[in-house]
Amino acid sequence: MDDIISEDDWEQKVSDVATHNIDVFTIGDDWEGKFDFLKEHCDVVYLGRTQNISSTMIRELSPTIDGLGKVI
Repeated sequence: MDDIISEDDWEQKVSDVATHNIDVFTIGDDWEGKFDFLKEHCDVVYLGRTQNISSTMIRELSPTIDGLGKVI
C-alpha cells in the first residue's frame, strides 16, 4: 500500500518511517542527497522530475487529491 504522510516539520521523518513501517521513501531528484540520513531506516529513492509538471498542477487538475496530496 502507498501512503502519503502529512509533514508538520522536518524532524518527524525518522519517526514517521518507524511509526508507519515505511519501506521506501521517495522524493524528487532536486532533493538528491538531502534525505540520505533515512537510508539506515528505509530505502531512499530520488525520482526524476517530469518536465513542465508540478505537484500543484496535479492537485489543481484532480478533484480526487486534496491540498496535502492525499487521495480522497
